[in-house]
Amino acid sequence: MAKTTQLTTQQTTKDKQGGNRLFDELKRKSADELKEQLIALRREGFNLRFRQAQGQLEAPHAVRVARRQIARIKTLLAQRDAETSGETSGETTIEAKKD
Repeated sequence: MAKTTQLTTQQTTKDKQGGNRLFDELKRKSADELKEQLIALRREGFNLRFRQAQGQLEAPHAVRVARRQIARIKTLLAQRDAETSGETSGETTIEAKKD
């Protein structure tokens, strides 16, 4: 079972060059690792929302951090899927409509 990832605002801050360190770390992971992490984050997000509704959440920003991390992973997976299918540019779909 995948371990729960604890996210903090410090992990999502940008470094001096303007890049996001956490996003760069995600880029290095394989698709399977990203999918496992996505499942764990969705589970964590559910638990965070549940605790927030009960008034037991100590760090309300954690819900937003988890949601953004899920979006980062989904973006990476979509980009990789588009690269493998060869639809990285809009020209492919435009040319297909002309025929």
